[in-house]
Amino acid sequence: MDGNKDEAIRCVRIAEEAIASGNKQRAFKFIKMAHRLNHKLSVNHLLSACEKLDSSENSASAGQNDHKDRNTNGFVKSGEGLSAERSYTEEHVHLIRHINRNKDYYGILGVEKSCSVEEIRKAYRKLSLKVHPDKNKAPGSEEAFKKLCKAFKCLSDGDSRDAV
Repeated sequence: MDGNKDEAIRCVRIAEEAIASGNKQRAFKFIKMAHRLNHKLSVNHLLSACEKLDSSENSASAGQNDHKDRNTNGFVKSGEGLSAERSYTEEHVHLIRHINRNKDYYGILGVEKSCSVEEIRKAYRKLSLKVHPDKNKAPGSEEAFKKLCKAFKCLSDGDSRDAV
């Protein structure tokens, strides 16, 4: 039974990350899976957050409501073996959404195509401090950090930069 509870909590975390990145189908999938694994787990706030994705996907108020729901419903700060309350701001959530939705490496780093390698390094260092999963506890920060690293690796190498 404890294994199911742990798996359900893991599914809730994945659903929260999917909501933060705007992936409604993935979020619904993991919410249903979490509820199936542990019926006592309340997932109503996650379902309402998923429904808000269509109506106000880019709205700042939807992100604020998600954050409030997670704190008041106790998923993140419950005493069920989870770590202490996660703290992140709307700026963190918007930055992660921007990185996860952007497919252009230059757009991810926020630099122009004509910039130097040193400018790319500066932009990478600045963003990596904001997005690193140890500093930024917002859902989806791991994926955003991996994408940021991939963009930096590609653009800092002259040969692969020419191919982009």
